[in-house]
Amino acid sequence: MAGVTFVTGAPPNDADVEVKVRYRSRPVPATLEPAGGAGWRVMFTDPQPGVAPGQAAVFYRGDAVVGGGTISAPVRRGNVSLAAGSVQA
Repeated sequence: MAGVTFVTGAPPNDADVEVKVRYRSRPVPATLEPAGGAGWRVMFTDPQPGVAPGQAAVFYRGDAVVGGGTISAPVRRGNVSLAAGSVQA
């Protein structure tokens, strides 16, 4: 993920977050990982179907928004996404 924006201006100390990739979807557990340079990757705890470039990925802690960006290249295994990689804000 490149250019991800965090509400506090910095990534959370704990990399465990919940992520929504659709407005009406439930947040799902994931981990934020540095992906080189200013990049970030969201690694889902369980594979997620239907993650596609252009979708927003919003990071939560409970009801609080932690940050987010726009998915540009999901990491896939078959037809499910293991990670929302290369997210740009």
